[in-house]
Amino acid sequence: MKLISIQTITILGICLLSSCNYNKSPFYDELFTSETGHLRGANIGAKIEAIHPLENDSFLIESTPNYLLYEYEMSKGNSYTIRYHFSDNNELYAIEMAVFLAKKEDVGLLYKKFSTHFNRKYSIGKTKERGYITWKTQTSIPIKRVAIVLINDSDSYGYLTLLITDLDY
Repeated sequence: MKLISIQTITILGICLLSSCNYNKSPFYDELFTSETGHLRGANIGAKIEAIHPLENDSFLIESTPNYLLYEYEMSKGNSYTIRYHFSDNNELYAIEMAVFLAKKEDVGLLYKKFSTHFNRKYSIGKTKERGYITWKTQTSIPIKRVAIVLINDSDSYGYLTLLITDLDY
């Protein structure tokens, strides 16, 4: 009887561990590099000098006093871009992340993972008529109202958009 119980517990444990990875996006950790800030350690209202160290300069495609564009390739057929927009006062007012994945299923998992993160951080987001989710929050440098929009734009190719903007800009 004891032998059956140990085997049963072992099998249940293996099933539980393998099911934890079933809904895990293989791309989430690379895209979401920091728990701080609104995205990747960046906060709306931050200065451009605070954003540069958050990204890898070898992936910087375009840089102006009001704009930074980074383009990353994760693996064959899977890439993303991240754009930072700055006001004339050198304050970050928008972050755009576009993720391109070879499989639509991977975008679905990533969409769920991002949704869970933002729901936990900012309370349950509002699902809009076209299927995208929005959250509203504030930043403290200086105090600004912020909107976060997550869109699964997948048709035949996996495409996810994340937009974080200063509502007062």
